[in-house]
Parts: sequence; C-alpha cells; structure tokens
Amino acid sequence: MLEVVSKAKNYERNIVLSFDEMKIQQNLVFRKDINGGELVGFVDLGDPDLNFATLDKPDELASHVLAFYVTGLTTKLKFELGYMATKDLRSYQIKGMFDRALAVLEDTCSLHVMAVVCDGCASNRSFIGMHRPTSKLTGDVIYRTINLFDKSRWIYFFSDTPHLMKTSRNCMYSSGSGTGKKRLMWNDGKEIVWDHIMQAHHQQQNNGLKLIYKLKAEHVYLNPFSKMNVRLATQVLSETVGKYFYNYHPPYHDTAEFCLMMNNFFDIFNIKNTFQYKSTNKPFLKPLSSPNDVQLKWLKEEFLVYFQKWHESINNCVGEYSKSDRGKMFLSHQTYLGIRMNVLSLIGLTNYLFREKEVQGDIDDTQEFLLTGKISQDSTEENFGRHRAAGRRNDNPSLHQFGYDSNIIRLSRNIMPVTGNTEGAHKKNKRSWSAVDNSPLPKKKR
Repeated sequence: MLEVVSKAKNYERNIVLSFDEMKIQQNLVFRKDINGGELVGFVDLGDPDLNFATLDKPDELASHVLAFYVTGLTTKLKFELGYMATKDLRSYQIKGMFDRALAVLEDTCSLHVMAVVCDGCASNRSFIGMHRPTSKLTGDVIYRTINLFDKSRWIYFFSDTPHLMKTSRNCMYSSGSGTGKKRLMWNDGKEIVWDHIMQAHHQQQNNGLKLIYKLKAEHVYLNPFSKMNVRLATQVLSETVGKYFYNYHPPYHDTAEFCLMMNNFFDIFNIKNTFQYKSTNKPFLKPLSSPNDVQLKWLKEEFLVYFQKWHESINNCVGEYSKSDRGKMFLSHQTYLGIRMNVLSLIGLTNYLFREKEVQGDIDDTQEFLLTGKISQDSTEENFGRHRAAGRRNDNPSLHQFGYDSNIIRLSRNIMPVTGNTEGAHKKNKRSWSAVDNSPLPKKKR
C-alpha cells in the first residue's frame, strides 16, 4: 500500500478516519505463537504505556472492540487500520489511541487525515472537547483542531449524520403530552409532536390512495430496535411527509418545516455519486465543487438560522418555565451540538479543499468535487457487519474471533466476488484479480 500511496496525487491522499465500538463476548482464549503463546481477551489499548497510565485493573476482560477505519475522500481506499480491546471507554483513552493512529497515517503512510467521524456518545463528545486549546471556536462548538503533523492543515470533527437523524427523530417521538412523553417541542407558539405523525399514518390507513406510501406502522410505533434504524428515521423526517403537512394540514406547519429542514440536511451530507441529483430531481444531492455552492449557503443562512430563531423563541417565551422546562421545548443539547458541528466542519473543509484548488491552478492535481457520503461511519458499520456475518448464527464474536476474522476480511474483500444487497455499489469491480493461476504453491521444507 505504501508504494501505491507514494505515486498518488496530492488530493488522492485525503482520507476520513472514523472509529466506533462493537460489543464482543467476554472470555479468554489461549493463542499459540512462535514465542509460546498468550491469553487473549483482556483490555488492551494497543500501547503498554497507555494501558499502565489509564487502566484501573490490568487483568479486566474486554467487553467491546474499538476499530479505526480509513476511507478515501476521493478514492475507493477502505481498510481497517486497527482495533483495540476496551471496556468502559473514556475520553483520554480515545485521545491516546487517536494520536497513535494519526501518527501512523500521517507520518508512516503519508496520508492526509482531513476529517474524523464518530457518534455522539458522552466519551466521544468529551474527546472532541479536549481539543479546545487548539481550536478556533464559534460559540460553544469545537469543530476542528490543528494537525500536529502538518500545522498548515486542520482536522475537522463530524458527528455521524445518520446518528443525528435518529436522535432528531427520537426527540420528536418523545415530544407530546401524555404518559411516556419527556418533551414538548415548541417553536414560536406551535407544537412539534409525534401525534402529528400518528394522525397522518391513521388517515393514510383509511384511504385507498396513499399520499405517504412509505409511512407504515413500523415508522410510528417504535421499539428499541426500530429506534436504531436509520431508514425509518429518514423516511419520517422526509420531504414527502413535510409536503403532506404543508398541503393538507396547515396547522401543522412547524412540524412540516422541521421535517423538510432535516430532510435537506440529510441530503447534503449523503451525496454518494455524481448523477443521483439528476435521477431523483434533488438539487441538494449535487456534489460540492465550490465554497459558494447553494448547499453551503442554505446550511449557513437558512438551516442554522432556523434553529437559532427556534432557540430564541423558547428563551423569549413568557411564563414561569425553569431551564429544564425550556430545554424540553427544543432538541436535545447533544443533537443540536452535533448538527452545528457538522455544518461548521463541512463549510470549513469545503473552503480548504477548493481554496487549494484555486491557489494551485493545476486541475489535474486538485480535487474537482466532494462527495459528502464518504464523511460518515457507513464503512465502519459495513465492516462490523462483515464480522457479525462471519460467525453465521454466532453474530457476537469474542476478541480472538474478531482478530481472526479481521485477517480473513482483509484478504477476502480483495479477491472474493461481491454478493448480496450491496452488490449494486460494486458492479464495476466485482473481482480485483485479472487471471487465476492454478499452479501448486511451493511446499514447506522439512
């Protein structure tokens, strides 16, 4: 790989680094090697010094695996950089592992880490908060930090956009009056509640011709599993649902506006190719090619302003409301922070990439467009899916099985044909070999 990277153009070195945790079985396995063997299954952060400095117990069994995954920003580069055995992960432990991964990519592999993607759990938010001294802030949002291996570049932080869509939908699901409702989302005198979605679903059930044909019972009556489903969240916060409320339920104008805002936000961060915006007739799915693109202008001048006005209307609401009560009228603090961080990071990243294009002037050695769909945890989740599928019915591997499967996946994904539901995304390169050699391998000498 190092030989390939050395011949790559400057913009082809730009990558996205994502990391996430996967649950594993807690057990010990004795693994033999040339040095005798070792017990595998204990917590191991990849560095003895980091283990000694941050772990409370040296012999604690690991319950999760934290994997770092690399995705090329303009290329098809995808690989698992490494994994660490963890339990009750903390922000300073993530920082130590992240710095080591960054050193390997920047110093050894000569790759340019432009963006870091993670979900919005507490430890990840604290990890991003540790970069406050080296960040230029916009309000209380930390969205970038100086790259210590190249101080002319920034590293931009992104919260996983599908995760933000799920948490936004879950905030709306918990909004309303009655038992089990923790919020009452309120914007300038009008409510944004889940009852509006339920009423739309019931009306569609009674009509022969359905205007919201994708809205089904699984979208409305959620359980712990469906709350984690991205497809269900994006189909509720969609353009179809928003326009239905606009045209047939004018009193639900604020619910319609919220759905349309989140739909456009997801489209901008889900650009996966150069032609989808034409086939779907959605201009926000057009690849970014300039800091002056209409998508970035909309994010800055309409999307963020929409939430700012909503927040101001809550603060100016007349009545004896506590700080907690006013917080329940809005999205959760974590979701709103992630949304603002993504918008500011995308604007900053686009400005840097295409300002370099203007400065260099050489079109052959500069990036022409940006596909925002690569700035997500999709590749990491796909990698975890391969690990779970490798165990057949046993979809919860141990640490030893995870490491064994990593070697298999690293080799097989380069030679095995792609099958299943994801085949369409790999039609152009189903196999990476050009010829098959049946000659026998050399035998091991005794």
